[in-house]
Amino acid sequence: VGERVSFHAPGHDPKIGIVAKCNRKTVTVITEDHHQWNVPPVFLNRVIADEADPKMSPGVSSFSVQ
Repeated sequence: VGERVSFHAPGHDPKIGIVAKCNRKTVTVITEDHHQWNVPPVFLNRVIADEADPKMSPGVSSFSVQ
């Protein structure tokens, strides 16, 4: 929970977000555009600071998980 991750949803652009909740079969990710996705863990990649938006500082999120 709180980890920055990325995934590519079929038919959509790649998404970057924050893990909000972990279940047995899916992980709930809140994306930078404030949408919620339930993603199987095998499709998630950990985001390293260099891969994220260059405007953002490492460890600082421009959105909040509610």
